[in-house]
Amino acid sequence: MSSKNRQIALGAVALVVLVAAVIVTVARTSGGGGPSDTFTVDGICLACKQPVTAKYHCSERLPAVCPLCGERAVYGTYYCFDCGRRFVPHLVPASDGGPPVMPMIPTCSACGGHNVVGYLPEDPDQRGAEWAPLPEWPPGGRR
Repeated sequence: MSSKNRQIALGAVALVVLVAAVIVTVARTSGGGGPSDTFTVDGICLACKQPVTAKYHCSERLPAVCPLCGERAVYGTYYCFDCGRRFVPHLVPASDGGPPVMPMIPTCSACGGHNVVGYLPEDPDQRGAEWAPLPEWPPGGRR
């Protein structure tokens, strides 16, 4: 490679690195702590048994904190096409000893079906779906 081609290649690499640095800097300064860091979950609080919408930070995992009772017990809900019920799947213990978590592949807690999707209240087929029995809270029945 000639000296001139080498200089052009190094200049191009330097330009790409500079553009990447600017993009990273802008993303860090404009996105810190903003609304994009917050998610909402439409679900049910297993502590107070109320359907709620809860907010949680992207660094947190579910369950979210209930806006009504303050317990960290809000889980998203699913809909089963096999039995037509709304449910929270059987929970699994968290690896860090925290509150139980949703399984990777949810199955219906009422019929064991795999034909499930996240519950969408605006879907006319899901609206008003009967609830399957909820997992006990607190886990193990102790408070």
